[in-house]
Amino acid sequence: MNTKEYVKIAELLNEFCIPKHLLGYRMILNAIYILSQDPNISVIELYEKVAEMNNSNVSRTERAIRYAIEAAYENCKMYNINTFKRVSFANGKPSNHEFLKALCFEYELSQVC
Repeated sequence: MNTKEYVKIAELLNEFCIPKHLLGYRMILNAIYILSQDPNISVIELYEKVAEMNNSNVSRTERAIRYAIEAAYENCKMYNINTFKRVSFANGKPSNHEFLKALCFEYELSQVC
């Protein structure tokens, strides 16, 4: 991943209130990059690639991403930030896959503009 892409994705993660100190932050950053390169990748393959990039396993990767998403969701609610309102999720709170796909979509939109 080149620096320009890294910075763009990091800005997006900050906009969505994802705490930088969490392991899931780096994993989400890697996941968004992978999804932008291969949008049709399955969730399991995505987690496997992210786990490999972070010297982890699939279970820890899924948990770290879920924890970061939950923290981001709560942070945005606490600070009354409407970032999550830009994308709609079936049950209000997004699943990991829904959230990653939405972030990837936002990232791709930022690339076009």
